[in-house]
Order: sequence, then structure tokens, then C-alpha cells
Amino acid sequence: MQSILKGEKAYDNKNKTVGNRFADLKPDIQDQKVKPESLDQLSNQHTIFDQIAQSMEYAKAYDLGSIDLEKKFSDFDRITEQQKNSFEEKKKSTPSPPSTSQAVSEPFDHEEFLQDLSMITKPEMKNERRATDVLSTQSQALSETAQIENEHYLYEDPSAVMSHPMTDYSYAQTPALIAGIAVADAIQIGLGAAAIVQAQVSTTHGSFTLSCDYAQRLLTNEARMKMKGAQHPKQTYRKELFWIGELKEGFADASVIIEWEGNPYGEIGTAVIRRDILHSTEWTKSSANTTIKKIDRIPLPGTDPRTWPLVYTYEGTFDPYGNGHFEYSGEFEINAFGGLKFIRHEVVNRSLLEFAKIGKAEEYVRKGKDHIVPVPEIPKEQLEYLRKTLN
Repeated sequence: MQSILKGEKAYDNKNKTVGNRFADLKPDIQDQKVKPESLDQLSNQHTIFDQIAQSMEYAKAYDLGSIDLEKKFSDFDRITEQQKNSFEEKKKSTPSPPSTSQAVSEPFDHEEFLQDLSMITKPEMKNERRATDVLSTQSQALSETAQIENEHYLYEDPSAVMSHPMTDYSYAQTPALIAGIAVADAIQIGLGAAAIVQAQVSTTHGSFTLSCDYAQRLLTNEARMKMKGAQHPKQTYRKELFWIGELKEGFADASVIIEWEGNPYGEIGTAVIRRDILHSTEWTKSSANTTIKKIDRIPLPGTDPRTWPLVYTYEGTFDPYGNGHFEYSGEFEINAFGGLKFIRHEVVNRSLLEFAKIGKAEEYVRKGKDHIVPVPEIPKEQLEYLRKTLN
């Protein structure tokens, strides 16, 4: 066993014995040449080379033992087959990528991916974003609406006595009943037609200009002679029509008032429109121009002629000092009993620098307050005059 381990002997499977492993490689004794004892005994100069060649024959002889090559190749084929089967199974389980003709790759957006991921992890953020967008849109719309409201103001309230473009174009001719008596015309109760006493009376205070018509409606001379009570002093009324001015303290402003007389007979004394100098400032830098005209409206059917008012329209411009430009127009009426009613009032802001304004358009040109008063009973003298007129 020790000789086998050292490589000196080998086991023979056929003979079942242990023998010299180099026995088959040793040349025959007859063929072996006698090794000379020294170099001096060599017969020629090439003998040493022959001896070296003889020694090299042992270097080519080696035995690694018996190897079953058929078994080794069988193992190699089996391992290769297993690897091939494993690769095919993995290929079948993995889905194939879409072809280029069916799917077109899009560039990957990292920012959008992160936003979508945040929406998935926090669904409430999506609702908050939608709510924010809605609020932003509503806020923008409200801002635009507020800006329009600040630049334009319109007030309308139809008259209860006189016709107006906002009402119907025609009416049934139903006369008014006064003490059970139908009255179709003002002349029946002694009232004359409204008349302009003086047209376009103009007053100027610095750069403030006001032009207006002076108008009145009185009893006829015949009716006045028969109605002694109409000769008594009338009631005087004084109302504010407009306030025009800059909202900043220290700038110009003006109060425009209207004064007239009236009585239960339906008479309206000459209405005077003027600037209230006691409650107005000087106008040296700011400017305002206002024109007021008396117009005629058709009375509504079934109304008491005594309630028929004087109707006026107005228009003008206001330029505050520094910045601003406002245009305004409207319509109002007064009656014999102290009533004042605005039918329309409109103001438009045409300023170039909005940031310099501190209020809305209607705050720079403010209309007066409406004064709605009851209609008094018809005087007895006037009622008697009506009965005599009808007879």
C-alpha cells in the first residue's frame, strides 16, 4: 500500500496483483547497453549523447491510473441538459416586452411620478388640490366682479306716478277717482300744466359749474280766485340731491340741494337747484360740471293729478385733483307734498390709476335719499271746484 501511495507500484485490475508500474516501460536487458563507468571509456565523442537519449525515454513514461471517460462525458451531458431546461422555464415565466410597433415608449417624468405617488399615499391631497383650484377660480371671479362693481354703479327704481321706459309702452285710460268723481285731467281740479320758468340757469364756483332749469306747476288764475285757501303761504321743502367730492380729507367736495314750495292743492312752486355753500368747500383744483334739465313724462292712468311730479334728468363729470375721472347721469322727481324720488342714478369710474382710489364709484357721486310722503286729502274748495267744472 505504501509503495502504491509513493507511486512506485500500481494495482493491476486484470491480474488482481500489485506490480511495478514502470515494468512495461523498461527495455529488454539484451537491448540495454553497458553503461561505461567513466567518460574516458567512451569509444567515440557521440556516446554521451546516446546515453542522454536513452535516459530521456524514462521521462516520457508516466501512468495516471485508469479513468472511465464515458462516465465523465455522461455527467457533463446531464448537467448541460439541466441548465438548458432551467433557462427555458425562466423564459416562459417572464412576460415578453411589447413590440416597437405596438407600444411607443414615452419619456419618463420624474416629477409627475412623485406627484402621482403622493396622491396615492395621501388621497386627501387630491381633494385639497381640487378645492384649492375651485377656490382660486371663485376668488378670481369675485375679484373681477368687485372690480366691475367698483368701476360702475347703477340704481333704478321706476316711478309710481309717471311713465318710464322701464315700464309698459301703453296703458288703459282709466281716470282717477277723487271723492268718487272721475278725474282725467289736471285742469279739472284747477291745476295748470308744468312749465319752465327759466331754462339753463348756470352758476359757477371756482371750477364747479351747475346748470339747471327752473320749473313750476301752479293753479290757473281762475281756479286760484275761486280757491281762497290756495292763496295762503305754501310749505317749503329742502332736500339734498347729490354729494360730489373726493373721499380723502382736505380735498374739494360739494353738496347740491333742491328747494321748492308745495301745498295740498298740488301746486309746486319754482324749484331751485343750487350748490349748498355752507356744506361745500372751495373748488380751485378739482373740477365738476353738472347739467340738470326738466322733462315731461306721461302720467300713469288712474293717478291723482295732484301727485303728478316735476321730472328732471341730469348728467355730469367729476375730476378729482391728482387722479380720477367720473361720469354720472340719472333722473329724479319731486311732488307738491315734499316727496323726492330717484328713478335712476348711474356712475362710471374712468380713472387711469385704480390704486389711487379708496372707494367705489358711487361713493364719489352720491345721490340723495328718497323721501316718500303720503298724499293729503283734497281740499274742500278744490273738490267744489271740480264738481262745478263737471256740471
